[in-house]
Amino acid sequence: MISVKDWAAQWAARNDCAPSKKVTYQHGDVSGITWSDCKQNADVTLYTVDGGGHAWPGSNAPPILGKVTKDINATDTIWDFFANHPEP
Repeated sequence: MISVKDWAAQWAARNDCAPSKKVTYQHGDVSGITWSDCKQNADVTLYTVDGGGHAWPGSNAPPILGKVTKDINATDTIWDFFANHPEP
């Protein structure tokens, strides 16, 4: 098994993104890196929750494993990504 960071980098390569990634989000225990300048606007972004588990970030649901962070709202973040990257 490869790490999720390597997995995201492989997707970025398949999407013909620029080879360098940049930090695009940093708040509390959440960080985000993005590979951009991809074919057909198919950017790849990976968010990481330090110490996170199997819980929806930003929700009030009880955590199954790990903490629930309020440093990002996953629902809003996903919606924003798809709104800014419509299907070609």
